[in-house]
Amino acid sequence: MNKGVPLPTVEKIYKEFMLATGNHNRMDKNEFRRLYKEMHMSNQTGTNVAPFLTDHDLDKIAGHVFETYDFDGSG
Repeated sequence: MNKGVPLPTVEKIYKEFMLATGNHNRMDKNEFRRLYKEMHMSNQTGTNVAPFLTDHDLDKIAGHVFETYDFDGSG
């Protein structure tokens, strides 16, 4: 990949996941919420796009998604 070219979203999310989880491939709910919000905000383009989800909404959605994939219930 050329320097200066933005990474595709999926590859960027994967790299951030690997950085956040280290060798154990786990993250806590707070780190997941942070990355989830960052992903959402990176999809908002242009300066005239009004955000339709509040920070509170994003916390609730991220919490639900996290619990859905927290198979062992370890948090």
